[in-house]
Amino acid sequence: MSLKDLNLKREYRSCIDDIAKKFYIPVLSEGNQYDRAVGFFSSSIFSQIYKGINSLIKNGGRVRIIASPNLSEKDIVAIREGYAKRDEIIKNSLLRELKKPINAYEEEQLNYMANLIADGYLDIRIAFVENDIGFGIYHEKVGIVHDSSDNIVVFTGSPNESATAIVDNYETMDVYVSWAEGSEKDRITDKLNAFEAIWNDIEPRIKTLEFKNVTDEFVKRYKTKSVDYHGYTEIDSGIEVKEKAFFRIPENIELHEYQIKAIDNWFTSQNCGIFDMATGTGKTYTALGALSSLSKALNDDLAVIIVVPYQHLVEQWVEDINNFNVEPQNGCLPLNSEKHP
Repeated sequence: MSLKDLNLKREYRSCIDDIAKKFYIPVLSEGNQYDRAVGFFSSSIFSQIYKGINSLIKNGGRVRIIASPNLSEKDIVAIREGYAKRDEIIKNSLLRELKKPINAYEEEQLNYMANLIADGYLDIRIAFVENDIGFGIYHEKVGIVHDSSDNIVVFTGSPNESATAIVDNYETMDVYVSWAEGSEKDRITDKLNAFEAIWNDIEPRIKTLEFKNVTDEFVKRYKTKSVDYHGYTEIDSGIEVKEKAFFRIPENIELHEYQIKAIDNWFTSQNCGIFDMATGTGKTYTALGALSSLSKALNDDLAVIIVVPYQHLVEQWVEDINNFNVEPQNGCLPLNSEKHP
């Protein structure tokens, strides 16, 4: 078979389609190269599409990812105002994300990704917008799959590359194929050229960097065992079923003394205030720890609304909240909405 033999739809919507099973896995299974450019990338994506990735690897393929760095506001201000070297700030932000796995499920995801990197199947580069007037986030979302017969499938749309994006969110994707007639071929050519330009750091206004020392550290931290891609059958389906949906601090998360003090001060202020904490000191876990204490004090009679300015931050919050025994409802607007930031 080839990509051309697949019965692909022009559009996929997560409320109607199982995007992983109906699109990602069959398309990747016929491919020998997968290029993906996204605003946010997480190893959690492999829990959903590893069957397709394994088949692509068996076909002699490889994966290239372009993603944005997860920079805090302080990082961006420091870059804009020249407090430190840009590359050093970005490198530190990437290293900051290399946290201890929360559970065996996450450990398996990270080990799988570390093996892909170590074995030369996965290459990741970091992109951002930089020009004379400022620094911005690279937020494109495009995927390109090639097969051995030179057929190409391109998809664009709202999903980032994470399990949350294709399982929990409301997302849409448009699909274009190289064997179609007319303008669709031109559109694919444009996407191919743009990806290669960004990957090779020649796209105007976009800066693309490699951080080999970061990927080396990723492999060092997370590769716990080797992966036999030809015999690999399953990544554990996920976080165990929760008996009840309420906030609780997991046993394997231990808050620092300054986080506990911040929570105590918040309670003293009648649960009103702002956590003003330095970059990388754990504001999210401090907030979730505070909510855990509040939920327990209220006998779990609690509703929580979390508002953030960007969709990739929503996805990061969802992953962290899952670890606190809560299944959050993702209410972010589709990216094609004029109201979406």
